[in-house]
Amino acid sequence: MDKVKNNLVPECWRAGTPATNHGGCFWTDGKKLYSYKLMIGDTCENTGAKVLRDHTSGGKWAYHSQTTSVHVGKARIFADIVD
Repeated sequence: MDKVKNNLVPECWRAGTPATNHGGCFWTDGKKLYSYKLMIGDTCENTGAKVLRDHTSGGKWAYHSQTTSVHVGKARIFADIVD
């Protein structure tokens, strides 16, 4: 798995390429996107659409941390659907 800068992890998720940030707390296997051990993004098996779970303070899913909120924010532009 390639180590990349934080802002490139969601781009790798979009491209279907495994990647992790330098600390290993923001990573993707190419299909799912994680902030720490929390899955924040997934790929639809039928359509290939990238679906991001909004784990920010105002989002549908539970708020976890400021860092996770930052990870969600970085991934937002690469998602087809923000849930």
